[in-house]
Amino acid sequence: MIGAAITSSGLGDQIARRIYVHTGGSYGRAVWFLSLGGLALGAFVPSAIPRVIVIMPITLSLARTMGMIPGARGHTGLLMTAAMMTLVPTYTFLTANLPTIVEMGAIEILYDQHISYGAYFIQNAPINVVRFGVLLIMLLAFGRGTKSTSEPLTDTGDSPHLTTEQQRLLYVLIFAIGL
Repeated sequence: MIGAAITSSGLGDQIARRIYVHTGGSYGRAVWFLSLGGLALGAFVPSAIPRVIVIMPITLSLARTMGMIPGARGHTGLLMTAAMMTLVPTYTFLTANLPTIVEMGAIEILYDQHISYGAYFIQNAPINVVRFGVLLIMLLAFGRGTKSTSEPLTDTGDSPHLTTEQQRLLYVLIFAIGL
């Protein structure tokens, strides 16, 4: 429902336009922006599926805003970036993925070992920084030389201001992430 609401309300398009201001038509900057955004979401949203549900409609809108046609290499690269960088590097955060939580619970029950959030982070951060870098290099290389095959949709005729419906949805999302 959240993904559908982001799409149907036009909030995804509004956010994509604001991201486009920072990335322009650059595939590389868009990959960086989505990668860091996915990693930041991992610190606040404790499950990968909701993170992907929130970021995917925005990514689709960003690709459309950048003038990328579905199925084109750049379009696919942005979708892969949103999905992978929202999941894989966030294994640094103990609470960011259900398999990690289950694993830590099993270790605690089976071996009577309690691993704190800080200890887990310190042990896993170096590994995940390397994983983040390798994924980023692969995603940047995947779309190297990507050019939009159509004109960017920088002006769709919509107001640059959020509608009441979009504002309400944004507040609900911020409140939910805050919880």
